[in-house]
Amino acid sequence: MHVLVTGGTGHIGSYIIPELIAAGHEVTGLARSDKSAAALIALGAKVRRGDISDLEGLKAAAADADGVIHVAHRQDLLPTGGIDAVAAAELQIMLAYGEALAGSGKPLIVSGSIGAPG
Repeated sequence: MHVLVTGGTGHIGSYIIPELIAAGHEVTGLARSDKSAAALIALGAKVRRGDISDLEGLKAAAADADGVIHVAHRQDLLPTGGIDAVAAAELQIMLAYGEALAGSGKPLIVSGSIGAPG
């Protein structure tokens, strides 16, 4: 199975990717920087350049995979909009996944944790 993982270099994702690969899955991680791309490669994943703020790119990445594990969030929004802004962005991301995966039978797994700011 080819799995797209967002947040693959974060705390949760950096544990998920090696487990998926060890189980025989092909993994592609979404990377917005060269540093993230290098970290994904070090974990054994392929790299797809992009960002979860690019909903069209996210839909295309999800459609290209057999399943998606989403463990990323818009942490960049915390300083200016707080957790409400992060939640609003997450809603748009979930709607994009829904559009990309509707009727496909492909799984979408969503998890994450974000501590209280400060």
